[in-house]
Amino acid sequence: MDVYADAVDYLETEHIPVNNGEQGTDVLEDDVFPDDQIGTESIDIPETPHSPKAMLDRRLMVLRAIMDSEKIYLYELETLLMPMKALKASAGTSKPVLSSQHVQTVFYQVPELRDLHRDFYTLLRERMEPAPEPERGMELEDGKETELKGLQLTVGDLFLKIGSHSVMLFTFISRYQTHTVILFPGYRIRSCK
Repeated sequence: MDVYADAVDYLETEHIPVNNGEQGTDVLEDDVFPDDQIGTESIDIPETPHSPKAMLDRRLMVLRAIMDSEKIYLYELETLLMPMKALKASAGTSKPVLSSQHVQTVFYQVPELRDLHRDFYTLLRERMEPAPEPERGMELEDGKETELKGLQLTVGDLFLKIGSHSVMLFTFISRYQTHTVILFPGYRIRSCK
């Protein structure tokens, strides 16, 4: 299958003129991006590590950054739950700050989100903490002696679990406008369109 020939045939059937290299140059050898059109600026992209140690270090750095973000997010969720408890208690009084329905709407699935992220953070932290030093001569499945010093860095299952609950987070975020209108009745949200 010659892709070039098929493309030329198609263009000819559509009555689009095609230069088949009749002017002495092979079309396939033409420079698609002449040097005068290419910018001289370069983007500094970090080099991909190739050594197992460098790859492990990069992986640990990313996982630690994720753990730091999760810790902050958990703190924010806990902070969000504090007024929820008071507002729920107030909803049963003669002068509630928010009705029970509004409290349920504004704090929709916040406790569940907190529990989900707390479990994720806890399990990730456990896997990032070194286990007791392995016995000398302990080998990995592929026969190489362990260099990880007890770290369990298989974490994909944790991301799959939290990812399977992404609808819960999306639903919470998508209700932002509703939450704002309930909490600040006179506030108008500008459209981002």
